[in-house]
Amino acid sequence: MKKLVLSLFTTISFSVFAQTHFVNCNDSKPISNLMVFDSNQNYIGITNEAGLLEKEITAAELIINHPNYGNQSVTLLDKHKVCLDYFNDELEELYIEKGVHVQKELLNALEISYKAFSDENSGKSIYKISDHAYVNNALNESLTGYLKINSNGKGIRYLDPYYKFTDYIHKKEYNFYVLPQYTAFTLDEQIFPLHNKKDYQQFVSMITKSETSKSGNYYYIDLPKIDDYITIEIDPNSKKISRISFPKVQKDGRLKFGSFTQYTNTEMFFDVRTIYKMTSLELKNYYETAGKKVHYDFKAVEVNLTKKEVSDMKSMGIGGLGGLVVNYMNQRRAYNYEKLGVDKRVTPWYYK
Repeated sequence: MKKLVLSLFTTISFSVFAQTHFVNCNDSKPISNLMVFDSNQNYIGITNEAGLLEKEITAAELIINHPNYGNQSVTLLDKHKVCLDYFNDELEELYIEKGVHVQKELLNALEISYKAFSDENSGKSIYKISDHAYVNNALNESLTGYLKINSNGKGIRYLDPYYKFTDYIHKKEYNFYVLPQYTAFTLDEQIFPLHNKKDYQQFVSMITKSETSKSGNYYYIDLPKIDDYITIEIDPNSKKISRISFPKVQKDGRLKFGSFTQYTNTEMFFDVRTIYKMTSLELKNYYETAGKKVHYDFKAVEVNLTKKEVSDMKSMGIGGLGGLVVNYMNQRRAYNYEKLGVDKRVTPWYYK
């Protein structure tokens, strides 16, 4: 595989973590949805909308995968900023496949995965979760606990959710942030297309109407409206989906201050060796509004708990009086009272 020339630059950090900025060599535009591996094909991470990989890179040799850049090895000269060249026509013919046969392969893998997932996930899965919200690079609040997901993906319950706050939020500023409670709503929409027939059929319909391409075991579904791709990795032996990565760009108009654009990227990882199931999920959300940069980092990793351990936990849904939203409000209110030394008999949200 051709080695790409890398340039030496530094980048302004978007979050508090180590990160590498991937850009195009010709126009310096960020490369989003770029999958990065070490030389042994161990997965490192995927770039966000700004082309940032928020993982520390220790390897000197990388393998990158992207529909416009193919599956290539890269010698890392700078761990801060990396520039990549587009494929030329000759290389594209060698590494990028397009056509009806690619679409059929992807649809076949999706069907196999959907049937296997439906047959083998009749029970419930438990995931340990962590959800962190950063405002202007500073941790503002976090949510920890467990998540119980029914086989159809629509029955989401939170177990022992606990919020930790590090900064006061004025009520008027509350809607600046897609607080961790909103991840639940996003998550319910993101767990597709294997959990239920409706989502599966919608995904099949989208594939048939979209341009698809392939590089090795990676399949790409073009999303021209947001200039990005859904990336799907297919296990060559089982022909099942082992990883899905898909971006989402949407306008949010909840604020009195006007709408803003959110960028969300979700990655799901599946075990294809024994019982076919989702083993982990990572969701990252970014936006900027009223001079505030907001970044969310959500992770869910499957764990094995006994029935007693689960039954001993406090279980709640998203809405309702006993739901996650009310639980969040109560914990946030208590923190605000303590932080500001306010009498609890006053209005639940204290105004300065």
